[in-house]
Amino acid sequence: MEELERELGIRGSVKLASNENPLGPSPKAVAAVAGALKDLNRYPDGSGFYLRQKIAEKYSWSVDGVILGNGSVDVIEMAVRTFCTDGDEVIVPQGAFIMARIMGQSVNAHVVDVPMKDFHHDVDGIIASITDRTRIIYVDNPANPLGTYIPQKDWDRLTKALPPDTLLIADQAYFEYIDAPDYPDGFEDLKRGINVLVLRTFSKIHGLAGLRIGYGLGHLEILASINKIRDPFNTNALAQSAATAAMVDEGFVRRLCEMNNAEMAYLSSEIKKRGLKASRSVTNFILVDFGRDAGEFYQKLLKQGVIVRPVKNYGFPNHLRVSLGAHAENVRFVEALDKVL
Repeated sequence: MEELERELGIRGSVKLASNENPLGPSPKAVAAVAGALKDLNRYPDGSGFYLRQKIAEKYSWSVDGVILGNGSVDVIEMAVRTFCTDGDEVIVPQGAFIMARIMGQSVNAHVVDVPMKDFHHDVDGIIASITDRTRIIYVDNPANPLGTYIPQKDWDRLTKALPPDTLLIADQAYFEYIDAPDYPDGFEDLKRGINVLVLRTFSKIHGLAGLRIGYGLGHLEILASINKIRDPFNTNALAQSAATAAMVDEGFVRRLCEMNNAEMAYLSSEIKKRGLKASRSVTNFILVDFGRDAGEFYQKLLKQGVIVRPVKNYGFPNHLRVSLGAHAENVRFVEALDKVL
């Protein structure tokens, strides 16, 4: 933001580009970080045992069934490096988090793209793409940048079709935001014995994006294999302390969800009033369709001091992804949108 203001000679810019929590972290997390500062001369707990223990208690799961990552993207990378090599296949649906595709390419695996269907992941297309070379199926549910989700009945068809030697990575980075009754909880599949690695993060609703910490829930033998190639000290001491404290601040999470719901209703309505299409998102961002190449609108919004995210690299050249900010930030976006339109 500071660099944008320097380059364009503007002041008071707002960033609605990275799906960040506009309230910041929980006060309990901030206090925990402050308390941990005195020990910065020490290396962190390499396995993050106490945070993993807290996560395991929350889910009534084994500590050895929890793995930490430098953001959940770190866990994706570790899983791909563990189970894929030349010629193996990684299925990644169109409109999914792009890092899964990049990780597959990095180990020379064949990344199988599955076209979306009505701005949703196509479960039938994913199932039809499975071969005897498929090692990993990556599905972010809900999807980023689409903002849509796979409902339980369709998700069940995918888990039933999963071969025994294929790992399903269920990335649920926006899990805490969702109150849809038919949204599938990947952890329930894990408890039923499905070969799934469930990813969650402290970067989104918990507001710890700057500390980079996420986690995976999985079967013990799967995580034992992944741990063999995990970098030492892959999560830092401040992140572990903050995440441990953030987990217990349920009131903070509820307050943020309420704010997010109100701002989603406001921003969706304002976008549609201006003749634009907005995705029916269950997350903390909206995918906006401008009807033609959105690059021009992105640049003009920048000059108004509003940073959003172009998603041409995801295959959506006519769209911009807009994160939900605090109300004043969302009003600022609407005012800027009127000017650029």
